[in-house]
Amino acid sequence: MASSHTSLLLLFICITATHSCLSARANRTAPCVNHERTTLLGFQRSAHGSSMLSLWSGTNCCAWNGVTCDKMTGHIVGLNLKGLSEVPPSLLSFTHLTHLDLSSNDFRLNPIPEFIGALQGLTYLNISEARFGGPIPPHLGNLTSLQVLDMSHNTLTGQIPTAKLRLEHEQHNRVNGGLSRVRHE
Repeated sequence: MASSHTSLLLLFICITATHSCLSARANRTAPCVNHERTTLLGFQRSAHGSSMLSLWSGTNCCAWNGVTCDKMTGHIVGLNLKGLSEVPPSLLSFTHLTHLDLSSNDFRLNPIPEFIGALQGLTYLNISEARFGGPIPPHLGNLTSLQVLDMSHNTLTGQIPTAKLRLEHEQHNRVNGGLSRVRHE
């Protein structure tokens, strides 16, 4: 009888331990991808006076302010970058990026960089109050997954290139094309 109680107790302990391990693994998020962390640290070195970027420390960039990662893979999917004076071309190394917020920077009336149009996975792009200047570039039309585009409070001219962009709620926009929300003033 003691043997069967011992066996049942051991079985219960094994099941409980297995369940605990599986639960812990399911609730854990993956750490950030090392080469993406290195790229972010390059942003930090080039951003002068950015209190947000200066707070980035530690090995898990997924825990840094303004950085959002995929919980399963650790790839960066969202960036909210403040304190920049230029848009780093190394943004292109974030191949899983869907959300990019460059608002409230000072890009000194420089044009929107052409390479932004290569970030084709973006569903959200906010460049409001970023002090971009010049014509609205046609390469923004390459961002065919965009659902939200905020370009307000810049010194931009011309039309938003929406020929390739899909509009879900056309009646709420002042453009013909394909975004669910567009803000351009």
